[in-house]
Amino acid sequence: MKTTAVFLNRHANTDSSIRPGQAVSFTEKGIEINIAGNDPYFFRKLQKAARSIDQTGIMHPKLESEWSFDEQWTFQMGYLRFQNPGSIHFAKLPAEEMSRFKALTKVWHWLRNAVNAGPSQLPPAELAKRAETLIQEFAGDQYTIKVEKIIGEDLHQRGFVGCYYVGRGSEFPPVLLSIKIYPKGQEQQKVEATMIGKGITFDSGGYIIKSKDGGISYMKADMGGAATVTAAMAFAMSEGIQKPVELVLACAENLVSSTAYRPGDVITYKNGLKVEIINTDAEGRVVLGDGFIKAQEEQPQFILDAATLTGAAKAAVGADYAALFSVDEKLRTRALTIAKDCNEGLWPLPFETWHQEAYPSLVADTLNADVVGSGFAGASSATGFLSRFVEPKQKWLHYDLASAYAVTPNSMWPGGATGLMVRSIAKMFREEVNAL
Repeated sequence: MKTTAVFLNRHANTDSSIRPGQAVSFTEKGIEINIAGNDPYFFRKLQKAARSIDQTGIMHPKLESEWSFDEQWTFQMGYLRFQNPGSIHFAKLPAEEMSRFKALTKVWHWLRNAVNAGPSQLPPAELAKRAETLIQEFAGDQYTIKVEKIIGEDLHQRGFVGCYYVGRGSEFPPVLLSIKIYPKGQEQQKVEATMIGKGITFDSGGYIIKSKDGGISYMKADMGGAATVTAAMAFAMSEGIQKPVELVLACAENLVSSTAYRPGDVITYKNGLKVEIINTDAEGRVVLGDGFIKAQEEQPQFILDAATLTGAAKAAVGADYAALFSVDEKLRTRALTIAKDCNEGLWPLPFETWHQEAYPSLVADTLNADVVGSGFAGASSATGFLSRFVEPKQKWLHYDLASAYAVTPNSMWPGGATGLMVRSIAKMFREEVNAL
């Protein structure tokens, strides 16, 4: 197996106007990546350089000399395409850092395998099964795991109507998954914090059906929120969580059939909230309502949720950022700082509690969305809908994952699931839990 040496030159006098591809040069020694160490876009250019190296057909790059954790991680994200990937020979890291790097790589591969899987290969029950397997694996002998799955008709009987109605049109039953994670010796303690993920394994839009231009071709990725928080929880566990926590995934497939939910349906959640369904393509927030209700059974001090929730977020921040929402300014600032430290793009969008008033209904407490095509600030209003399930004084962060999936390969990404926000969500959650 022939390897190709790759050297990172951080002292190059690289002008910011030079095209990214010119940062890569071929020499007798191998490949040199030339990026000034003080370049404000150093990691972006490094990822683009890795992408261009993969596109040359080099299959076994060997990272020579000194590469930091972040530099090797960035190279991997740009270089490693999902199908027929090459293999990277990583540079040495201190033992503790290498252990962290391997754990992060493992959850990143798990996430990419899940998000890139075809929807018929990953129905709701399979997504829940894979999530349980990953968490069990990372639990080792450090944590005790308690798993609960509420499936199909049991959801309706127990009042979890969001998952039930959204998933009712599919032959694959919806699943509400709860995994409680206890550090050894704390099995009798209450859960202090929860991560919640949207697990729509395929989204046709329901009776407000998506078109090809509306993204139906890649709606297998609509479970990106569930995959992200599962991977983030596993990585946080490997770093050390000191108090009991919970992972909740709201999983369903949103299809069109004679049993599918319809525009005009009114559903009543366990917390008494009545919701009129005006848009069956705004299903993510409907299933997440159950996720929040499930989480509230433990009355956690902190909740973090992540979802590929709105096209409005992507319209606002593009594909290089995720959008962040919180009414807690200190919490929001900390999340932004952590994301910057992890080299992950995160941008705050407006959110106030009064955004929950955006969807007035004549027959219920709220619509689930605005009248199709008539609204603005769609990501903020969707967050307002979710806020109806959050206690007023509860610490809460909502991530709208606009950057979770690259529909086609580009200069940054090889295409498919990106895995962005796993690092920063894991760090934010872990630090917040351990500080409670």
